[in-house]
Amino acid sequence: MRRKIMALCDPDAVYAVHFTEYACRRANIPFEIHAFTEVPALAAFAAEERVELLLISSRLMGPEVKSLGIPGIIVLTEEKAGAPSGNGYKEVFKYRSQAEVIREVMAAYGQTAPKGAGSLVKPGMRTVGVFSPAGRCGKTSLALALGQILGNEKRTLYVNLEPFSGLSRAFPATAGGNLTDLIFCLRQEEGAAAARLSGMTLPLGSLDILPPARPGREIFSVGGEDWKRFFELVRDESGYEVLILDIGCGLNDCLACLLACDVIFMPVRGEAGPAAKTEEVFDWLREEEAEEVIGKIRRLSLKDPGNCGELRDLPYTVYGSWARELIRKEGL
Repeated sequence: MRRKIMALCDPDAVYAVHFTEYACRRANIPFEIHAFTEVPALAAFAAEERVELLLISSRLMGPEVKSLGIPGIIVLTEEKAGAPSGNGYKEVFKYRSQAEVIREVMAAYGQTAPKGAGSLVKPGMRTVGVFSPAGRCGKTSLALALGQILGNEKRTLYVNLEPFSGLSRAFPATAGGNLTDLIFCLRQEEGAAAARLSGMTLPLGSLDILPPARPGREIFSVGGEDWKRFFELVRDESGYEVLILDIGCGLNDCLACLLACDVIFMPVRGEAGPAAKTEEVFDWLREEEAEEVIGKIRRLSLKDPGNCGELRDLPYTVYGSWARELIRKEGL
């Protein structure tokens, strides 16, 4: 299925080319992108092809553009602040990082587009869970190392499902929101959720990060049906090939998240306490008659590697070595 079309029209040819090249490299932009430097060329194209979304320079915005019948128009401005233009269109300041511009554009589009717009179908997505009942076992470091390594070859999204992720400062909510904002959007069936997801993610190297829930109660209101809708969105509409779930024990309906995984890595330290907690997890899964989940779990005994530096450096540490071995064994 062909993607919908987004057009960029800006008289600065260098800006148009660089923006388009960056947007085409982005893993989860649900559009085919075309760039123009003049309105007549844009108009000729729009007469032959349906343009779903237009980013237009404020210097080129005028009656001819309005007459093209493009359903979504966002004006790229050259002034960071000032009086509203009064043209009735969303305005985005253009002289920022391309990632910031795209996030704001996709967030705006996702709020107004019809449900299902901006979907990208990519069959065969793998969902990899990293879960442990024990603390300080390297769970999140392993998950982020896995995601960054897999992201070099496949479109990969990392989602932290913990009430206190420790990542909210490193990956704060964007203009589009965070994990629970997206969940509530799905619950209310508002706008184009796939486009909103695209407008929320932040990069960690080649890995896309969905900003985590705000610390505290926010994530506790998310139940099994909410998680089901979220996983269906990522699997069926986002275009990602791999979903990394960093699953916490305090999650409401943790079982629903474990059931969504194709494989689950369970890191623990070698001490008696963590081992006992692991056995309790298996007891719980048997009580829930979740033998399917038990069959997906791969227990890992990891030694404490000490301080591994910045998150972006994890692929080059012992976590990266462990992650590459797991990728090889599981055929990820």
